[in-house]
Amino acid sequence: MRVLRCLDGSVLTVVPVAAVDRGGAPFEITLELRRDGAAFGAVGERCGYFLADLAARLDDARADGSP
Repeated sequence: MRVLRCLDGSVLTVVPVAAVDRGGAPFEITLELRRDGAAFGAVGERCGYFLADLAARLDDARADGSP
């Protein structure tokens, strides 16, 4: 969970929420946004694939010999 202080003084909290299959195993995530504790929205519906891809590309970029 990450917390951001907005310019208007409100607090925006970003909470990763797992999507689970029928057996209860997590397979994806959505990022839930809360403003001052109240539901504000959700982003990245099923964004786990994209976050994993980004992490892999960053690892590749940091590797020795990477252009």
